[in-house]
Amino acid sequence: MLDTIFDKIYVVWGRDPARKEYIQDHFRDCDIENYEFVRSITPDDLSLKDKVRFKFLWDVDATKPPDTFKKPTGSPYPLSLGEVCCSYGHLKAYKTAIAAGCSNFLVIEDDAILNKDLVAHALDWKQFIPTDWSILHLHSWRPFDSKREPALVAQRKQVNDYFYTSYREYGGTVCYALTASAAMALLSNYYPISLPSDGIISTLSANIFARKFYGSYVMSPFLCISTMFESQIDLEQKKDGYSTRTDRYNSGEINFDPNIL
Repeated sequence: MLDTIFDKIYVVWGRDPARKEYIQDHFRDCDIENYEFVRSITPDDLSLKDKVRFKFLWDVDATKPPDTFKKPTGSPYPLSLGEVCCSYGHLKAYKTAIAAGCSNFLVIEDDAILNKDLVAHALDWKQFIPTDWSILHLHSWRPFDSKREPALVAQRKQVNDYFYTSYREYGGTVCYALTASAAMALLSNYYPISLPSDGIISTLSANIFARKFYGSYVMSPFLCISTMFESQIDLEQKKDGYSTRTDRYNSGEINFDPNIL
């Protein structure tokens, strides 16, 4: 029933055949049919004979550490090429949905594990979706019992049995839903790419003005439980002149441990 709630489900696919086969089998088990794959790109697609291509896709300064201010905790800079590719796939999903005339749509990554019970009973929780929603975070790497960021979790306010208001939700883009108007706002602000995908969608709840004008909500329990495969961004191979996300975490310049949720 999940695919009857939204106009379309778009799967951001990083071109790994095993991941595509997995999500197809998973959707079949969940009786999900109304979906479409959106082919993303990989860091290998961006390089040819050690030269980086398609630099018009992203803000080149985003791949360089900012040296004019102190990095805040969890700073996304410098972006890795893998993060650029991930953001590209998500933004491509938005463009695809808008071109198809969707008024709302769900975006899911190709290794997501859905809660089958919530999928089967989607019509039961559909009625709890706030009418003013712009984005629904259906998964987050910041759980409600977060040990890393309890202060941020405390800012979420319960709306009903299934949804809380969002607060600076930069905790992952594995599974979420957008309205067309919210998608257009994100597209207008984040091409060329200057943030990782979770940073892009988090702008809808990042400050008091965003929270005033966009209906941003988090589902509890999460519709998406976890992921099946190890992150392709974490497995990214270093290229000359560019840092990986692992490099950033290990740099010692930011106080952030990805292993603590």
